[in-house]
Amino acid sequence: LFRDSITNVAISSMIAGSILALVTNPLLLIKTKQQIMTWDFRRALQDTLLLRGTAATATATNGGMITTTTKMTLANRISNMFVVGMAPHMMAETFGRGIYFSSY
Repeated sequence: LFRDSITNVAISSMIAGSILALVTNPLLLIKTKQQIMTWDFRRALQDTLLLRGTAATATATNGGMITTTTKMTLANRISNMFVVGMAPHMMAETFGRGIYFSSY
């Protein structure tokens, strides 16, 4: 316990920071939508989880009529929650935790 090298501490804290970023990124999206859009928690949660169906529109012609349908699969909803804003959040948590714990 007391003989861990700084490299081991830095690597383990960077792994912990990346896991933390994966867990907290959807919560960060909800918080940001509440602050910027002045939405309540329920509206921000529905928009983050795409429960209102506002993304990925497809247009098709049906006998001269143009119909627009919105269809989001579960995989698209999950990827949207984790991809939006993930790069800066992952960098900050990973390297920030690594530097913090290895210098502590």
